[in-house]
Amino acid sequence: MVEVLTITREIVKNYVMHSELVRRHRGSRSAAPDLAKGIEAARRTAQFYQTHLRRLGYAEPRFDGKRVLEVGPGSHLGIPLWFLAHGAAFAAAVDRYPDLMRPPGLAEFHQRWIQDWPAEAREHVASLAQQPAPAFQTRTGPLHYCAPLCIEHAAEALPGKFDIVLSFNVLGYVTDVDATFHALYALMGPGAVMVHRIHHGTHGRVDGVRAGWLHQYTYSRRVWRMMYSNRGGPNREPASAYLKACRAAGFADAALDAVQRLPDEVVEQNRALVHPSFAGWSHDDFAVHSSVLVARRP
Repeated sequence: MVEVLTITREIVKNYVMHSELVRRHRGSRSAAPDLAKGIEAARRTAQFYQTHLRRLGYAEPRFDGKRVLEVGPGSHLGIPLWFLAHGAAFAAAVDRYPDLMRPPGLAEFHQRWIQDWPAEAREHVASLAQQPAPAFQTRTGPLHYCAPLCIEHAAEALPGKFDIVLSFNVLGYVTDVDATFHALYALMGPGAVMVHRIHHGTHGRVDGVRAGWLHQYTYSRRVWRMMYSNRGGPNREPASAYLKACRAAGFADAALDAVQRLPDEVVEQNRALVHPSFAGWSHDDFAVHSSVLVARRP
């Protein structure tokens, strides 16, 4: 009975999300953000990118003249600002949903985000940090915000090629993994690099739900589409699918490393409860909860 109510509730939400008015205005949920938590999360994300860009040849946070693309920036543009402050010539952010903070929240976040940076870095982006969201959508300055725009179609809308492409817990929501990596390849110039953190596991609570951490795999593909097709729900692809699609699109030096894994006993206790469509998955397909993917375009 609980499962039926859950499915019904999610289907209703999905139906509501099909409304053009709701889709257009579903973003800006952070009208009164917790600045301290948001800035700390942005700091950890920047550190994550810096750590993995070192693997690809960027030993120091200097990106002089580079063009940077962030996929799925969420409620602020702190990461593109960070790259511009460290020498990037141009930065763009693409999001499936327009999700930036409402005024004056966005400018407040950006100004607080940069205030503790070294003076030289802060001066590079001081004027940008004061601007409201519409200023970034005009696409006339060094920072462009493009939403709503799926990454699968971004190559048709964005000018030029990018040297660095990044995302954090975004690719787990794309609807077509193969199309996504072909689009990324088209967006990047020769020698360009990319870093993606990918979340593969169940989102939401796991206590008291069927199969616990493997709960999302207990639904058929048809029921899952009815619940999440209009809402950007997890695509439920295993980590191996991203590496395969990345290589098939033509990328080189591709490597995928597990960041978080479920305990072996958790997988074995629950895999018998998953839907038959996932029966062919390996132990690792279920166990890798989040990963980092790095690659280079030849």
